[in-house]
Amino acid sequence: MNNSRSILLLGSPSDFSATVLSRLAGAGISNIRAALLREFPATPPTFDGPANPLDVRVRHPLSQAAERCATPLRTLTTLSDITRDSAPPELIVTACFPRRLPAAILDWPRFGCLNMHPSLLPAYRGPNPVFWQLRAGESMSGVTIHKLNPELDAGDIVAIKTVPLGDATTAAAITRSLVDAGSRLLVQLLREHDWDALPGAAQDHTKATYYSTPTQEDFRIFEHWSAHRAFGFMRGTEAWGQPYVLDTGGRRLLLERALEFSPAEELSAPWVRDGNSLRIALQPGVLRAIGTEIALTPGR
Repeated sequence: MNNSRSILLLGSPSDFSATVLSRLAGAGISNIRAALLREFPATPPTFDGPANPLDVRVRHPLSQAAERCATPLRTLTTLSDITRDSAPPELIVTACFPRRLPAAILDWPRFGCLNMHPSLLPAYRGPNPVFWQLRAGESMSGVTIHKLNPELDAGDIVAIKTVPLGDATTAAAITRSLVDAGSRLLVQLLREHDWDALPGAAQDHTKATYYSTPTQEDFRIFEHWSAHRAFGFMRGTEAWGQPYVLDTGGRRLLLERALEFSPAEELSAPWVRDGNSLRIALQPGVLRAIGTEIALTPGR
């Protein structure tokens, strides 16, 4: 890898983008720039209140990583700002960047654009793929590095790596595992290949699945789910702070938090109260969760 080559990282204030930036800088690439949209400011506004006697400014992960790596971090007002007032990089890498890049930007860097996507493409294209994999009860996830083209998450696959999911793993922990694996894979890729001859294999678009941003309705779980699946989904997405709705036995259960599951246990009723928790019969197994029950309105 020619360490003097230039990369523009387009990201968000997240740990995901920060990890990718840190890993690229740690690989010895000296000419790295980073940018994010103004909707994600480089330094968050300070809260009203007494002056901080230590004069400490709270900064998000990407800002902190840029400072540690001595990487210029630019805030963009619009996508067109990417190509304004700067020389084209040899490669653009997007990592948790929230917008699709237009053709003028895709054609701007000498060696094109790569994206790091936290799923095994062509499955789970679109935003929040970790949420949808947890909802589907997947046991394996992965990260895909692919070339960007005008269609969302549909470019040729350059490299791919599987990552197992755990039963009680949060979405944040899964994302950390995926970006760690993906950023290592990216550095390996850039070290082992000429950037003007990166490998690429077309995706099988007949196997593609796409999911949009989750809504409140997507936190519903069902009687036919296994207790294992319900537990993994609820534990994984608990940080979203949404109630989980389950209609069973003519009642509606509003569940707050999953506690445990028994894969082979059976109940003689759809659900029973157990102290301050509910034990719920699923197919198969029993889920124990914090929640309450309300009457199910006819027709809903």
